[in-house]
Amino acid sequence: MNEIFGNSFEKNMEKNAFKLFLFLSLIRIKRLALYKIQCLVDDYMEEEVHQSIKRKMENG
Repeated sequence: MNEIFGNSFEKNMEKNAFKLFLFLSLIRIKRLALYKIQCLVDDYMEEEVHQSIKRKMENG
């Protein structure tokens, strides 16, 4: 009986470890995606500021 319970317990632990690994991987991917999006937004805003300053200087 202990062998059956032991095998079942080990399989459950492996499944839980795999689920935890997937969950943590998704969090990491989400953080990376948010960081990349933030970089793109920052670049866009910086370019908009430069364009705005350039237009103001051209218009006087």
